[in-house]
Amino acid sequence: MILVASSKCSESIQLGDLQNLTLLRQPMRIYLDNATLQCTLGEILWEAPPGVYQLCWCSQNSGCGLASFRAAAGHLQVTCPQGFYSPSSRCRACGRGFFCPGGTTARFPCMGGGTTLGVNAVASTDCLCDRGYFEELGTCKLCPTSTYKSTAGSSECARCPSNFTTFKPGAVSNSSCIEESSSSKDVQSNTSEVPAIVFNLSLSLAEGDADETVRKQLRAALLSSILASVRLDASVVELNFANVTNASFLGRRLAQSLMAAVTMRYPTTEDAEGLQSELDWNALRDELGLALQQDENLKGFEVSAISAVELSSVNVVCPANAAKPPGVTLMRPEDCACNPGFGYDEGACRACALGEYKSALSNERCVKCPEWTSTERAGATEPEECKCEAGRYGEDQCAHCPKGFYCPGSGKSVPCPFNSTTESGGSSSSADCKCLPGHQPSEPSDSPPCEPCQPGRYKRSVSNEKCFETCPSNANSPPASTEPGNCSCNEDHYAQLNDEDELDRCAPCTFNGLRCSGGFLQNGSHAQPEAKVGWYKTGKTLAVQCLVRDAAGASVCQGENRCAEGSTGWLCGECPAQWGRRGHLEFCRQCPDSSSAWLATSILLDLGRITSLNFIMAVLSAQGATKQMKLHTAILRIFQRWKDACSVLLSVNLTTMTAFPWSEEEASEEEACDNCTKQLLWPPEVTDAIDGIFALFSIVPDMNVGFMAQCHAQKLFGDKWYKAAMLAPAVYYLCLPVLTILATLLICSIVVYVVLPLARISGLFYRKEAEALADRVLEVLKRKRPTDSTEPGIARLVTLVNESLKGKALEEKDLSDVLDALDPTKLAKGPKVETLRHAVVETGASGVSAAELLETDDCKIKEAICKHLRPEMYLGLFKPEPPPRRLLWDSVPVIWLTLMALWPELLEKFLHMIRCAPMVEDRTDELKSPVHRLLPHPDVLCLRDNHVPLAAMSLCGLFTWCFGLPLALFARILLLRQNRQDHENRRRYGYFIQGFEPRFWYWDLVVKRADIGMMLVVAYTSVADDVKAKLLLFPIISGIQLGITTWVRPYANPQSEILDFLEFVLLCVRFVLFSTVAALLIFFPSSSVVWIWATFLIVLLAAAAAYAGLHFLAQVLRTVSNELKMDTEQEMQETQMDREWLENSKNPRQEGRKTFRKVQATKEKLMKVAQISVDWLLTMFEPDEQLKFCWSADQAMPDLSEPNEKKERLIPRLRSSQAAESLSHRSCGRRSDFPSTLP
Repeated sequence: MILVASSKCSESIQLGDLQNLTLLRQPMRIYLDNATLQCTLGEILWEAPPGVYQLCWCSQNSGCGLASFRAAAGHLQVTCPQGFYSPSSRCRACGRGFFCPGGTTARFPCMGGGTTLGVNAVASTDCLCDRGYFEELGTCKLCPTSTYKSTAGSSECARCPSNFTTFKPGAVSNSSCIEESSSSKDVQSNTSEVPAIVFNLSLSLAEGDADETVRKQLRAALLSSILASVRLDASVVELNFANVTNASFLGRRLAQSLMAAVTMRYPTTEDAEGLQSELDWNALRDELGLALQQDENLKGFEVSAISAVELSSVNVVCPANAAKPPGVTLMRPEDCACNPGFGYDEGACRACALGEYKSALSNERCVKCPEWTSTERAGATEPEECKCEAGRYGEDQCAHCPKGFYCPGSGKSVPCPFNSTTESGGSSSSADCKCLPGHQPSEPSDSPPCEPCQPGRYKRSVSNEKCFETCPSNANSPPASTEPGNCSCNEDHYAQLNDEDELDRCAPCTFNGLRCSGGFLQNGSHAQPEAKVGWYKTGKTLAVQCLVRDAAGASVCQGENRCAEGSTGWLCGECPAQWGRRGHLEFCRQCPDSSSAWLATSILLDLGRITSLNFIMAVLSAQGATKQMKLHTAILRIFQRWKDACSVLLSVNLTTMTAFPWSEEEASEEEACDNCTKQLLWPPEVTDAIDGIFALFSIVPDMNVGFMAQCHAQKLFGDKWYKAAMLAPAVYYLCLPVLTILATLLICSIVVYVVLPLARISGLFYRKEAEALADRVLEVLKRKRPTDSTEPGIARLVTLVNESLKGKALEEKDLSDVLDALDPTKLAKGPKVETLRHAVVETGASGVSAAELLETDDCKIKEAICKHLRPEMYLGLFKPEPPPRRLLWDSVPVIWLTLMALWPELLEKFLHMIRCAPMVEDRTDELKSPVHRLLPHPDVLCLRDNHVPLAAMSLCGLFTWCFGLPLALFARILLLRQNRQDHENRRRYGYFIQGFEPRFWYWDLVVKRADIGMMLVVAYTSVADDVKAKLLLFPIISGIQLGITTWVRPYANPQSEILDFLEFVLLCVRFVLFSTVAALLIFFPSSSVVWIWATFLIVLLAAAAAYAGLHFLAQVLRTVSNELKMDTEQEMQETQMDREWLENSKNPRQEGRKTFRKVQATKEKLMKVAQISVDWLLTMFEPDEQLKFCWSADQAMPDLSEPNEKKERLIPRLRSSQAAESLSHRSCGRRSDFPSTLP
């Protein structure tokens, strides 16, 4: 049998104290089960006291009384489970803030600032940071100021709202957050009511005395045990022996019991209630008892009982001169802070001594006042109470009186009187104040003691002396100047500095394009010459006039090297990215969005403009080549060359032109203008009018391909946009002749293969009237050959004509109704045959009479008729329905004319690409040296870097198109030699040689183009660097050309030298134009005189243009008049034949005759009205002139002469463009009226 005993089995048996385990209180039987001894002990309850028990046994046969269990059978160990511990004879809950691993191990507290979420923590990992603490590296630290933590756990401290903070670290609630702006000087309260847990301990002492020493030890032991159990600070727990006073307690013998009152303060009611409900008070009692038993001096005490635990509140009162901080719950008096004016010293708040202050509610020491300061009382609360001693001043610290002040000892500094100061600091009297630099003592006694120095004078030192130092000549200084650096140059002067960058002298500002405002700049440096509006500063004293003007006519240079919007770079002559200019010296415009579409459109329009206009000119030239007397093309060519030469004046901006030095001096003397730049004051309206006159004759404006090419190149090449924009127009103009050749072939193909066939289908004819008349005669001769002719010669002529015209295609309607009623003899003698005679005579045998024609060999007559009636070329250029190769051959006249028409434009564009202008700039060696810059792109230095490819393209274009093309055409015509006047060659090259004497056929290709080339070279290159030099060369070149042309007289004389006279007039106008401008520049008259001469020039140009236009119109009217006369004569002949047919018809109808007469009468009236109208218009330009025409068989050409009395009237004023074409062949001396000249 087994017995559980709490003592050794060999000693007296004591039964174990296992509550409610009755089974263990009596012997238990061991029985054998399957060869194993077993014993049932039962289940150990929670109330079982932990410990080690002995198992004692005895044999059942021995009776097994208590004394019989002497044999040890083993041990029985009873321990507490995890989360529990045994402070005495019972297992107790571990408690909040502790963890209990279980077994024989005691409980362990969590780390400082740590707690547990329950009372049965089993390991250290169950410990978490308590409220007001956060975890860092395995430890719990107080939440810093401006943060709080209201719950235990692993969360971070929460930050107070914006502009809020906490008074001290470790805040456990957001109520601790206070406004940062709240003053810590405000004392709110010195008392705080906090919740508390109150209970009593009943202590008993069996014997012995409780003296004061024992009492203190007892108090300390109890407090230590209580603090260890509840984990509170000693300052918030109070323990008092409530029933014993100090008087009776001392030395009194404790016979029975002692009552100790315990008060534990908590920050919140929730904390107090939590402890009240969670703390195992029995365990606390056991802990207290165990703590007393462990102290040798306190073993006699025993905690007999703990009274009921109550939740109460206590008032925590701050010590004297302390108060409750804002946002802080007072748990102990130590939580109070010393009031302002009181410092924390040796655990108490003591008033700040003299010379100290404290302004905040805190437990800090008082702050000593700055040196040389003190307070007037103890307990100072503000630093402002620290006052300086006499002779010093300041608010934060005492210092010597500063310079310009004196300190009489009041702690404040007193400024010296106005415009005065002291020589050094530390002054204590107003007598130490002296006049500031730049000031001098005042003369009147009642005025301020010091007054400023006069302008132009300065004083450097602090003294009571006068201002005797002066600025250099032409310089001034503001009042109260203190040094030479205050002196600045007057207006119209600029500063010259010495080696120390001080003003040395003020030199006159007499530089063109620069203005000197004088004074200082914002950065304090001396103002230097700055560019005027319209000028660009290239050096310290150098400026270049800007050439580009905006849409309003104002210069893009806005002065001081500032550029208008859309302009940048040197001379403000460059365009920024995504900007471009349409022409030379034009202002920059912003590029359109779809530059590629605009570029393609502008190229097509430009090619269409060039080819269409020159195609028309080629048609006029080709038609004029068939008749020697047509001068339309020659007049247009003369006017175009004149316009090209005069247009160079537009390349010069006369409105900003300055005079020559001698002219400027004279003008300054007359108008009393000192140091001013005189300008010509040319009226811009006159320049616009000249441009308008020349633009009026351009018909189609420029398409701005260069502008679009610049914009498109910028988008294509990105970062390299500048170089691409500069080269793109050059590429276009270099390829333009090739593009125009292709465009010319295209327009010729359209005309030949589309327009002309449509015209033939619509009934329009492009052959000469003589051919149509010959076709009608041919029809007559085919159907009604004359059998009986009274004139054998006529009959033979008709036969020859018939034979010559065999196989001729007819294009007119069938005339059988008319031919049936005609008599062959009358037909042979009729007007149609007569007209045919004239046609043969005019083209095949000019100068041969009708009788001689009849006697001429038949072969020659056939040849003459065939030559006259052969098919003509359409528009004088194209064969009917030519194949492509023939079309290319027929298009050569148009191609030559188009290429040569491009010559002035290409020459101008290519010259612009190498138009380098010298600009004087400052160099690093301080020498003024001209730098050649590309004028269209001033940022580019000529023949450097970016200019090399552009110059190469320019030279290529100049040699290929501007020099090589005219040279090739000249060589081609030169090789024709005697065949230049051949019909085919005149048709092909007639535009260039028409109107000239045969020996001067080269005049337009060589002389005129050399003239235009020289004008353009002077205008658009640096042959003449100065613009004024260009204007002087223009009249010289014009005068040379006028003299050569007047002397040589290269034009032919078919119409009283009308072309020579027109050329002479236009060259005179050109010479007068450039000479007048040069004279105005040389003599520099007043603005009113300039206006008068400018108006005269614009009127002269307009009159010259109108004069050339009237000549052209006169030629047109002459042609129309002659054609109307021939149409009238032909119509009269046809009407006579139709009338004879009606009279001789077999069954004539009376009504038909009347209708015929009415129709013929109406037709005759219309023809007559047209003739009269044209003749009337023609008389406005030329009066009628009577000429005598004699035609005889012994002369090679007809003889034209005028009566003697008419000779004076034959002096031409307006030369006609065509001689008389209607000649009478009947008799010598018959007079015809041919218009010739105007009176």
